[in-house]
This record gives sequence, C-alpha cells and structure tokens, in this order.
Amino acid sequence: MWQFEPGGHEWHIPRLTNGDIPDIRDDTAIHIYKLAESGGDLFALLLEPFRFGAVLWSICKKQAAERGIDERGFARLLTSDVTEKAGELLCEAIVDFFPRAKAAASMKADLRGTLAKLDDKLIAHSKNLSGVSAA
Repeated sequence: MWQFEPGGHEWHIPRLTNGDIPDIRDDTAIHIYKLAESGGDLFALLLEPFRFGAVLWSICKKQAAERGIDERGFARLLTSDVTEKAGELLCEAIVDFFPRAKAAASMKADLRGTLAKLDDKLIAHSKNLSGVSAA
C-alpha cells in the first residue's frame, strides 16, 4: 500500500488486484494495465491532470466517502505536488501488479530513471515553448 497526504489526510493507493483494473476502466474508460504495457501512454496520463485525477478518484473514492469528501472536493486536493507524488505511487502500484516478479522488479528499478527522463523532456519542451535557450 502506498500513501500520499493532501488535505491533512492520508490517502492510500492499495495493492492493485484483478478486480481493481476493470473498476478503474468502468469509472474512467482508462485501462491502466494497457497503459503500463505501452509505457509512454502511462506517462502521458501523468501529464493529463483531469484524466489522472479521475483515475485517482476511482481508486480513492471509498476512502473519500468515509471522510465525507465528494469528487469535486477530492479534485480540489490535487495540487501539482500531490499529483506528482500520487503519480509516482500509482506507477509503483501498476508495476507491482505485473504477474512476473522478475519483470516487475526490473521495471521498478527503472521507474525513477524513467520518471527523471520524463521530467527532462518536459523541461526541454517548456524551454522551447518559452523561447529560453538551454544554455
């Protein structure tokens, strides 16, 4: 189980099961396991705050209900630092869902480096957009 802490609450991304994947798909029309298989699509999801927020809501809505927080209230908790942390945790949960432990361990070892490369690409892209040189 992984946790992040927006709004003074601990929110948990549980260990994903075969039951969670179709629930997330039914709630969001996003099949996160297929996103993980293609790699780049998973990271694209992390850059789309509304789609990513919908996935987080699907995973955390039972926790939110226990706290009296509705979907809009939950969305208001998702600041950039929270979504960054939750995105990393969701990636770890998806990697841990892979049925072959050796493959999952290899992917997990590469995860931080892959996320760092994603950050580097975003920084380069933003500099190109703003006209700032990379000097």
